[in-house]
Amino acid sequence: MLELENEAAAQRRSEKAWLYMTQAAPDDNDRWIRVEDQLAAKWSGRNHSERRWKYFSK
Repeated sequence: MLELENEAAAQRRSEKAWLYMTQAAPDDNDRWIRVEDQLAAKWSGRNHSERRWKYFSK
């Protein structure tokens, strides 16, 4: 029973996050663009070829 309650709570959190991301913001700022920018900044350092070369050349 506890697993079912945990799953229901996780689904509610997921639904709340989805609605937050898909509904228009009061200032009409596109939240998807902000998320995309954050992910691009996060991955920009990870895709650096010198870092990959150093890691895989060990």
